[in-house]
Amino acid sequence: MTTDQAKFILQSFRPDGSDSSDPSFAEALAVASANRELGEWLARERAADAAFASVLSEAHIPSNLREDILSVLSGDNTDITIDSLDGEFIGALAQMTPPANLKSSILAAMDAQTIAVPEQKAEPNNVISMRHWLGAMSAAAALVVAALLAFGGPPEGPLSQSMAQAGTISYLNASFESSELDYKGETTGDILTYLQSNPQLTPSNIPSSLKDAKAVGCKILEISGKKASLICYNTEDFGMVHLVTFKSEDVMGDLCPFKDASGNCISCPTGQFSIASWMDENTASFLYSAAVTPARLSQVF
Repeated sequence: MTTDQAKFILQSFRPDGSDSSDPSFAEALAVASANRELGEWLARERAADAAFASVLSEAHIPSNLREDILSVLSGDNTDITIDSLDGEFIGALAQMTPPANLKSSILAAMDAQTIAVPEQKAEPNNVISMRHWLGAMSAAAALVVAALLAFGGPPEGPLSQSMAQAGTISYLNASFESSELDYKGETTGDILTYLQSNPQLTPSNIPSSLKDAKAVGCKILEISGKKASLICYNTEDFGMVHLVTFKSEDVMGDLCPFKDASGNCISCPTGQFSIASWMDENTASFLYSAAVTPARLSQVF
């Protein structure tokens, strides 16, 4: 598999990592792990996908959307009125031009995997007119447009708590390699000393069970456009634990103080991680473990 083929396939890689077991994705991921440039692209791509999914999940869905779509697909409501918004959306679609490399990208995917599609006979009784389909598509696409307007690229202001978590999980799933840490030290003291050159990214509080745990090292990251520090621990009781710290001004949300963090451990809906989070005066910190449940992670404090 070439780098271009791997990149094309990985553009469809879901943020929760559920595609990892698919042979095509597994081969593409192997290419990305051996190609630094592709691996860095994948980290950025997955961070953006996770953040977009987070924003999209917050979009308001009209209560009658399902019924409207099913009604159109079943052939009811033949006299659909296309309002000004529908007209603008359809017109915008008509003016869209495909990317210059679309043909080569499709051929690259076809070379990577050939999918046999069984021949289907036309069913005249279930034919859907272009007008009906556009009516249904306009309703569904409105949600995507709203998310695009809300997301609009890397945020200039602070990250929401969900975006900070989604971006970090995307990095941990796709790009984390202990061999690429900026500094390797076995004690918390050594790592905190190293991070003093970035005091606003140095955690103000460390959970008690990690203070004397064996550390792996640390790294300065960029998560969804914001700088953060990553401290890694390899523990017997909690597995691999990642402590990620942002400037407090870069994260918004109802994060609890450190003293209450043990009672606020959750399971992340977009990945296989248990998460604890807290806000100090100068920092916002998130603790991740894929090896234990939220109840077990609470015992790290």
